[in-house]
Amino acid sequence: QLVQINWYLNSRPLKYLNWHTPIEIFLLNLRH
Repeated sequence: QLVQINWYLNSRPLKYLNWHTPIEIFLLNLRH
């Protein structure tokens, strides 16, 4: 899953980091 998270972070602009933690969103999406 680390590879998927790294890909997710790399595919998202830095603006999303200021909005919310991409990893948190990623994990929340997996749980839903």
